[in-house]
Amino acid sequence: MTIGAGIVIYGAQLDDIAPRGDAMEPRFPDNTPDTARAFEEVVRVAHFPVGERKIEIWSPAREGLSKSENLKRGYEIAGDLIFETWSCYLSGEAHCGNCDSCRERHRAFIEAGIADRTIYNVHPIVSDKCRLGKCGVR
Repeated sequence: MTIGAGIVIYGAQLDDIAPRGDAMEPRFPDNTPDTARAFEEVVRVAHFPVGERKIEIWSPAREGLSKSENLKRGYEIAGDLIFETWSCYLSGEAHCGNCDSCRERHRAFIEAGIADRTIYNVHPIVSDKCRLGKCGVR
C-alpha cells in the first residue's frame, strides 16, 4: 500500500483451485477468486482513510485461465523469456524436476504445445510419454 499500487497481480491459476481428488475443496483455497476478493475487502476497511483505499488483486484464476492457457499467452507476449521464469519450490541453479510445481510447469508446457526448454535436475515425469522421453523437453 505504501507504494500506492492500485492492482496486485499474482500467479494463481485455474488448476490451483480445481477440486482435490479426496474432497470437493480447492487444492489451494488461498488461490481462489473468493479469497482475492476477501483480501480486497480487508484492504478497503483496514487501511486509512477507512473505506477509501481500493486495490484489485488479480490472478489468472479470476479470468478462468489454466496454467497452460496462461503459459501460451505469456509465450505470445514474452517469447523465450518465458523460459527464464522460476516455478520450483527449491532455490538452485536449475529447477529440481521433483516438486509439484516443477511437474505442473512441465505439464503446462506439454498442454500448451510448447517445447519445454526449462533446465531440470531431474526430468519431471507427468505422463507415459515422459517415461519414454517423448514429451517435449529439449
